[in-house]
Amino acid sequence: MTTSLEIENLGKQFSALPDQWLFRDFTTSITEPDIIGILGKPGQGKSTLLRILGRLAKADQGTIRLDGKEWRHWEPEARRMTMSDVAQQPVMLPGTVEDNLRITSVLHQRPFDEKLARACLEQLAMDHLEWGKPAHQLSDGEKQRLAISKQTAGRLLFNLHMQTGTTLLWITHDLEEDQSVCKRIWFIAKRSRTS
Repeated sequence: MTTSLEIENLGKQFSALPDQWLFRDFTTSITEPDIIGILGKPGQGKSTLLRILGRLAKADQGTIRLDGKEWRHWEPEARRMTMSDVAQQPVMLPGTVEDNLRITSVLHQRPFDEKLARACLEQLAMDHLEWGKPAHQLSDGEKQRLAISKQTAGRLLFNLHMQTGTTLLWITHDLEEDQSVCKRIWFIAKRSRTS
């Protein structure tokens, strides 16, 4: 089954300036598989848009539908089964490297695929990493790679897209990078969007 995401007239106001909008009237739709670059200058709302889609922030206007069902009616567990996020900044949960690798399986109540986890670590040049090491003791570079480095993540995510038809939303400030990787580009500037 193909997953669809529809966004209609989405908007987010500046919290300190309620009469001014970070972005508004954002309308688009996604039908998998697709690779979409979100391009714009810092502070234009790219990360905020993804935070809203990840239900980490609330929109001030508009509607989001996943497979025709309004976003607010989706249980968080069901949404996590259809969408996932890769943060720009590495986030390590308390516990070991292995605990961090297992968290998705725990959240989805599925068996942990150790072979897949080891293959991913190998692709990230992290196969030497001790799984029992406390995650907070990793170097910044190891944290970045464990959370998926940008260059390797691009290859891994592109491979995932090709193999499974997963939709990718990719934030960048680099038009050349967007054009080389993405099928569509959402350009966010001065509260407008074009694709």
